[in-house]
Formats: sequence, structure tokens, C-alpha cells
Amino acid sequence: MQQEGKLAELNADNIEAQELTKRQEADMASDSWLSKNIRPMTLVFILIVYSTFATMSAWDIEVNNNYVELLGQWGMLIMSFYFGGRTLEKIIDMKSKKENGK
Repeated sequence: MQQEGKLAELNADNIEAQELTKRQEADMASDSWLSKNIRPMTLVFILIVYSTFATMSAWDIEVNNNYVELLGQWGMLIMSFYFGGRTLEKIIDMKSKKENGK
């Protein structure tokens, strides 16, 4: 029963990674500069604003804590998309090669 649950979870992760790859491929196939660069630009913007708020806090300038928390959550979400998604793709690739090699 546990093996079936793990298998279903791996299949769901595999499908998610494939959909992510399809979205990225569609963005890269576009002729629009903006569609190719909107995700990296968003990450850079979030990190710059978050760093600015951190610097302001270090200089005892009052910053609304809700904004800092929100930007931190967005930053974690965006970074996990970039770095976590790519890692997941590599893991799934390695597992599929291993299974096909058996």
C-alpha cells in the first residue's frame, strides 16, 4: 500500500516536472524578449526589494513587517521554482534512465 502511494507521488512529481518543462520551452520558443525574461526579472526585483528592506531595517528605518514577510515568501516560491524544479527534473531523468537500463 505504501509503495503504491510512493509510486503515485513519483508519477505526480514526474507530470509536474513535464508541465514545468513545457511552460519553459514555450517561453523560450517565443519571439518576445519579455516572455523569455519575466521570471528572472521577477526574481531579481523581489531580491532587490527584500535586500533594500533589510538594509533599511539595519539603519533603524521603520519597515512594515508584513511587506518583508510577503516578499520573503514570494522569494522562496520563485527560488524553489528555479532551483527545485531543475533538481527535480534531473532526479526524474536519472531514475528513468536507470529504469530503462535495467
